[in-house]
Amino acid sequence: MSYEHWRRGGSDADSRAQVLRAVRREIRAVDDQLPIMTLKTLKGHIRDRASLWMVRLGATIFSAFGALALFLAVVGVYGVKAYTVAQRTREIGIRKALGATSRDTLWLIVKSVQDRLQDLPGSEPCFWARIAPQKRAKKHRGGTT
Repeated sequence: MSYEHWRRGGSDADSRAQVLRAVRREIRAVDDQLPIMTLKTLKGHIRDRASLWMVRLGATIFSAFGALALFLAVVGVYGVKAYTVAQRTREIGIRKALGATSRDTLWLIVKSVQDRLQDLPGSEPCFWARIAPQKRAKKHRGGTT
């Protein structure tokens, strides 16, 4: 079975019918006895395939669930961060008053969020939760291990 792809100008039903008539005429010109079972446009062929419809539906559903999971993860991390900052507002204010830089304050918050996220089940193999504190400690020791 062979397929041919023809491009046509326009998108209305008349131009589609015109192209299909031209294809039928050309096939008859080559072999008058050749049976033509179905003659559809590519869009019509794709639209009528049930297996392709199922794949598209599955992909759409998985994409929606993936987007929902990403949204929930972002909201969760934001919530943990906001909770941490709200709990330590006084401490942050005191540190700022005593001369802490914005970078030190940010590191304090990041470290606190890391500690909270590290306590969650399933986060044990998390790479950044183990490596980031080691890099920070290495920097304070002067680069030696």
